[in-house]
Amino acid sequence: RSPILRSGILEYLGSELLVEGETKVDGVEVDPDKIYKVYIPEEEIIKGAETFKMIAITDDHTWVGDDGEDAKDYQVGMTGENVYVEDGFLYVPLKFTGKDIVEEVENHEKEELSSSYYNKFVKSDNPDYDFVARDIKGNHLALVDKGRCGSAVRVLNSNIGVNQMAVKAKIANEAILKLDGKEINLDQFFEEEADEREDGKDIHEDSISENEDKREIIRE
Repeated sequence: RSPILRSGILEYLGSELLVEGETKVDGVEVDPDKIYKVYIPEEEIIKGAETFKMIAITDDHTWVGDDGEDAKDYQVGMTGENVYVEDGFLYVPLKFTGKDIVEEVENHEKEELSSSYYNKFVKSDNPDYDFVARDIKGNHLALVDKGRCGSAVRVLNSNIGVNQMAVKAKIANEAILKLDGKEINLDQFFEEEADEREDGKDIHEDSISENEDKREIIRE
């Protein structure tokens, strides 16, 4: 799992806060070229966490959905279902579906993440920030060169091995698991087990242990 959003104070250009055709946000006149501080409370991330399940991952930002672009034309991956919030960070599993994007992440060419979401900006009574973000609802997750939340919100490379396995399996038209630098051809593994059962052969204790180890890896 990787962190995709954090609570705290983030900076936005006024133009990013304004609805098209409007000049005010919650009654406050906003200068499109000025930088404003927006506070994202942890409780708002917790409330909106479920909306970041199974959303598109894009290469740089592209608004998707009914009021945006067709996700399938821009999608390079998808978030998973096991979302949770810890220490102010929202974590989700990531799965990338393109060979090129996986290589960019593995080579640290592009690995920061930027969540894009609907929300309501509310005028702040705190002098440390201008607005508070409420009612957060996820739209997409972008892989970017530099994210607003900083380098703490990025792809954790421990996720990439299994994702790359999915890409390799698609390209080679076979199921290959790559873990800790080793590749296991799952088709071959299960075929060998089936042959041994059909031939009525006794499996050597070492082979049993090795196959159990492989099953443990697969379950992980």
